[in-house]
Amino acid sequence: MKNRSKVPLVRLFGIIALVAVIGFSMTACGGDDDGGGGGGGGGGSGGKFTLTGIPSEYNGKYALYRGYIELADSTSVPHFGCEDPNVGVWGSKMSRISNGSVSMPMWVLDVSKFEWRRYSGNDTINGPYSEVWICDSQTLSYDSTLTVLDFDSVTFSKGSATKSWSQGEVKE
Repeated sequence: MKNRSKVPLVRLFGIIALVAVIGFSMTACGGDDDGGGGGGGGGGSGGKFTLTGIPSEYNGKYALYRGYIELADSTSVPHFGCEDPNVGVWGSKMSRISNGSVSMPMWVLDVSKFEWRRYSGNDTINGPYSEVWICDSQTLSYDSTLTVLDFDSVTFSKGSATKSWSQGEVKE
């Protein structure tokens, strides 16, 4: 396991804030387990975030993309690439890396309904929180995090975007 002391304190506070937002959204909606409606998985089609050129040491590991979409009123909403955001940040089901690539279904938090919806928008997500987390386990946890890859910006078209590993900056 790599030394986590290099992770900026600001990142930790961002994670805590995101956990609070998601926890509130699941509480407000009753946290349905059926994948539809309240708490997440609101259906619909959406795009994918694809990361290519991943070093072979991460094949068989898991990835999650996270960013924030800034709204017109200068607030921002969580934007995730993972298999299932229903369970909140710590516990999200991540996508498996295979042959140096991973493709993650995109989700956005619909703050008006407090539920996750598939994302199909056209937005540019700017740093500092436009990143891919690489972990040992499919369930996101801080302890299983191997590395974090930050991007200055990611542009989505119809909910999809592709970046290569070399376009990011590794933060351990």
